[in-house]
Amino acid sequence: IAGKDGLGFSFCVEVPHNKVKANKTEHKTKVFFDDCLEIFLQPENSSVYYGIELNAKGTCLDYRVFIHKNDDKTLPAELENSKPFDNGEKIFGYLTDVVAGKTLTFDYDWKYSGETTSEVKDEFWYFDVFIPWADFGLKDAPKGNTVWRGTINRIDSSVPRGTSQGFLCLLDEPEVISFHQPEKFAAFTFCK
Repeated sequence: IAGKDGLGFSFCVEVPHNKVKANKTEHKTKVFFDDCLEIFLQPENSSVYYGIELNAKGTCLDYRVFIHKNDDKTLPAELENSKPFDNGEKIFGYLTDVVAGKTLTFDYDWKYSGETTSEVKDEFWYFDVFIPWADFGLKDAPKGNTVWRGTINRIDSSVPRGTSQGFLCLLDEPEVISFHQPEKFAAFTFCK
């Protein structure tokens, strides 16, 4: 739901017997090793998309991703003074990686200022997130007929990593087991 102040999402995921793995309890940690729900959003005409990943306890990993053109690995100017990512428990700094032949730079110092709720009840996982337009660098809501791209992802930690069965998303026929394929994000249009 797009409103005057931001963008809101509500999800409901079935979790039989209320079994979800949610070990991470601290912000900016590797929630993708838990059962995880993710939202990736790319504003119209932007070479950046934003990721918000949450486990069932509401622990969040938020970041933005710069999509390089022609696989240029030059660090985006906004990150020139940032520290490189180190593989500790907390995630911060930046990391440049190639996914499905596309060079991406992840900025883990970006933080969203929105609100999230997460609750597992009656064999369902309910998840809500609100993201202010300002987090996308916007002063106002997008105008009607504006097209953004994105995907909604689910990681089921009960399935062994490295297999596609534990990864569910809106991506169009992913060839690589990774949600980070912006050229395959679904398009959605803001109503007037």
